[in-house]
Amino acid sequence: VGSVSSATSVQVVPRSDPRRVTSVAHASFPPGTMGAEVWPFGDVVYVSTIGTHVYVFDITDPTSPRLTDSLVVDARVINDVSLTEDGKLGVLTREGASSRRNGLVFFDASDVRHPKIISEFTETVTGGVHSAFIWKRYVFATDDATGSLRIIDFSDVKQPKQIARWETPERGSRLLHDVYVRDGLAYLAYWRDGLIILDVGNGMAGGTITAPKLVSQFTYDHASLYPPDFVAGTHAVFPAGKYIFIADESLYGAFDLFSRERLPTRGIVHVLDASDIRNLRKVAQYDPVEFGAHNLWVEDGLLYIGAYDGGVRVLDVSGDLRGELREQGRVIGSVYTGALDGYRPNQALAWSAIPHRGHIMVS
Repeated sequence: VGSVSSATSVQVVPRSDPRRVTSVAHASFPPGTMGAEVWPFGDVVYVSTIGTHVYVFDITDPTSPRLTDSLVVDARVINDVSLTEDGKLGVLTREGASSRRNGLVFFDASDVRHPKIISEFTETVTGGVHSAFIWKRYVFATDDATGSLRIIDFSDVKQPKQIARWETPERGSRLLHDVYVRDGLAYLAYWRDGLIILDVGNGMAGGTITAPKLVSQFTYDHASLYPPDFVAGTHAVFPAGKYIFIADESLYGAFDLFSRERLPTRGIVHVLDASDIRNLRKVAQYDPVEFGAHNLWVEDGLLYIGAYDGGVRVLDVSGDLRGELREQGRVIGSVYTGALDGYRPNQALAWSAIPHRGHIMVS
């Protein structure tokens, strides 16, 4: 460009990966039930629902999942469920409670096949919680009512308490969708505000768990990436090595979550280089084109995507990432998870795909 030039070199070789993904089992929910988040731990997997239940399946034999128990709460949507690192405690999120008191529910998972509810936290998040991430004995919760991040201390699980709140400046419809915490940094998928990284104890920006501080932000124009009648925003985030993977959720603007009609989806996975975490830059992407991307998981150089109506996608994301990953032979596995007895018959709408002991758990 004028007198300014730049050059780089790449080595291009054929890509061949012998790994494949095949379906080994399918466990149905009761009629009229939509599955949501999955959380495998040891010999069980917890599955939340767009409803009142969290189901517990024994997966000692992954080819034959066996329902062992369930948790039942007052909710219309349980978007998220997860356990502490030691598997002793768990948290689930609530939206649409008949009492209008939503928020978080904590449960005892020491008998992992038969969890028991311990307490609730509704004080500052009664408007609903979409996602929650457990780090140590803190829950990073998204507050539906204000679009803010709430940090809840549950070191005394019978009396959890809020210790911090953080939010972007108000500009229209502020919405926080997802949180991931690692090494004292909180990664926030903040819908139209893009990706935000906070110091919550790392020290690089002087932040603490009770006083988070902004480290960096990456924004982009979602509207230019999708059809004009679709809504879109940064929905999921997962840091891995020097990269941060963020996924857009894009749905037809007039969609009805509880309809049984087919639901068209879109969603690009963006790959950001975080070598200089204060100056994030996009270096690659995975655009499924004909379907979407919902939740992400990265482990051992593989990216697992709950790819909405595309089912499961597994990508090799080892090495240096540049350009359009779909065109590089990096998709090493896919499984279409739609079923005739599904809420929307034969439409996958895969929510999460999480690797566990050589298998992938997907709802």
